[in-house]
Amino acid sequence: MFQSADKEIIDLAHAKTGKDLLLVEICDKDLALKLIEMGCLPGMQICKQTAAPFHGPVLIKVFPNGNLLALRYEEAEKIQVKSPKMPTEGPNFVKTADYQMSN
Repeated sequence: MFQSADKEIIDLAHAKTGKDLLLVEICDKDLALKLIEMGCLPGMQICKQTAAPFHGPVLIKVFPNGNLLALRYEEAEKIQVKSPKMPTEGPNFVKTADYQMSN
């Protein structure tokens, strides 16, 4: 498994299934070209949909278009991802206290 100084960055093969992720880096030149041709670029949001047992294929969903891509486990190990950060301030931040529930 890839170890980074930034503890939030892990490889896609070891990321949890069903979580939204941010594609950080593709560590293999040929794989990077293949993914770029399919519209999957660093900085894009992806979701790890499923992973077959015993180091089988990994299925990801690429946003915003929703394309599904199947990758070999060995390819998924060469893709670095992290959890997208939610804004804690600024124009995109909304406090839940700002909303009132109505019946």
